[in-house]
Amino acid sequence: MTKNKSNNAFTLVEVTLALGIMAFSLVAILGLLPVALHAVNSALNLGVQARILQATQTELLSIPFSTWTSPPTTGHVGLFFFKNGTPYLFFDENGISCEETDAQKRYDIILEISTPTALPGGGELKHMGTVQLTGSNVITHRTYTNQFYLPDNGY
Repeated sequence: MTKNKSNNAFTLVEVTLALGIMAFSLVAILGLLPVALHAVNSALNLGVQARILQATQTELLSIPFSTWTSPPTTGHVGLFFFKNGTPYLFFDENGISCEETDAQKRYDIILEISTPTALPGGGELKHMGTVQLTGSNVITHRTYTNQFYLPDNGY
């Protein structure tokens, strides 16, 4: 009586080699995880900054232009909070306006509005001011700056 030997199993060397290749690949993939998370976080911050810029421009245009030529020293005008004549805005992590004392506050926005320049011509657009928006993330302490023009909205 003869026994038939079958070679259908993996050897210990083959199993060890396969595990080594898998471990090396897994370490390489896990090494990319922090880079991917940083890229996602940066993209989210850019999206929020764009929403903040859009909300600020919209709010600026909805308030009479004369408010910016002689701003109040304190108080609220629209979403803007004034301290010593400087307008501030506060936003949460999603770029939605909030109060200064709100626990969800993540972005502090300071606006510097230049003295409006008289424009030539005689059309409806008589003045144009330059707005510098400086935002800072209160958690990461990163700042960013945007500059745009504020036309006289006619009221």
